[in-house]
Amino acid sequence: MHRIWTENLRYRWSRRRHARAPVTTTVRRDLIPKRFSDIQRVADELRSRFIYTRDGIDRLWDSIDTPASCWERAFPGPLRDDCDGFHAALYWAVSHNFRCYLLTLVTRQIVDSHVLLYIRHGGHFYLDYTYLSDRFMTFDSMVEHIGRRREMDIVSTELSVFTNGWRKGG
Repeated sequence: MHRIWTENLRYRWSRRRHARAPVTTTVRRDLIPKRFSDIQRVADELRSRFIYTRDGIDRLWDSIDTPASCWERAFPGPLRDDCDGFHAALYWAVSHNFRCYLLTLVTRQIVDSHVLLYIRHGGHFYLDYTYLSDRFMTFDSMVEHIGRRREMDIVSTELSVFTNGWRKGG
């Protein structure tokens, strides 16, 4: 059931739920990171405009809005969303100059699952709100580190990209 939701139904539901959401924006383009070292500053700025708010029944407890919509809601803010909304907003800024994905970490207890930003840049990095990891040589070693750091029982992962709608990527 976990795979059916993360790899298929969640994408369909998110596209339907956010069909009228913007797919591009001109809001705060000055924050788009040009250098890898700028990503941390963008995450910190976004975090200062974020209030964690769990998805409710209107989002079937797991709906990923468009990156542009999340970004626009953060400025002027606050962005009221959960981990996928925060990292989708971050995806909007980072994806302009860096290869990145939303990384869903699926746990045995699906309610404990988590979404963060995965960046490929001379190695494997992840950004979990404002925590930017060191470089990992392999994707698997990065996922193992996340599991230990967050004390998660990860059973599968899913990479997502946005091209006029979220889809499986990687």
